[in-house]
Amino acid sequence: MTVKFISERQNGQNILRIKSTEKTTRRGLRQGMFKAGHTLISAASTEILHGNKTGVIYIRRDRKGRKRRHQSSAPAETHANMTGALRRSLSFQMWGSNGIEFGYGVSGQTAPDYAPWVEFGTTKMKARPSLLNALESQEGNINQHLENEVRKVFE
Repeated sequence: MTVKFISERQNGQNILRIKSTEKTTRRGLRQGMFKAGHTLISAASTEILHGNKTGVIYIRRDRKGRKRRHQSSAPAETHANMTGALRRSLSFQMWGSNGIEFGYGVSGQTAPDYAPWVEFGTTKMKARPSLLNALESQEGNINQHLENEVRKVFE
């Protein structure tokens, strides 16, 4: 078997492309992770607001004194929205093309003190893992975002 190399005008351009492959890949990964972060926030927020809850039903009074029906979440379900503070603190932080951090109060916003108790539970309350549920439900979409964005930067 023999390998033959032929010098052509395009070889210089191809060598430059090969040299910039790592940089281009990193840019695509960063763009994919950015889209994935927004997808995770959207999925978690939607599940908190509109997801099916099967916990206890409470009748409580709102700030104006009106009676309101509140459906709580059961263990292992995404937590139910009561005040919205925990949902509003959802954010993500990019770490270059090396990673992304997704959670409550990640990008400078302050998360409520009870955020870890809701997510991981306590000795008296089972966990309502909203972040984990969002990650699990969006795993395929995250992979698709990464793949699409890396492919785009090479086109």
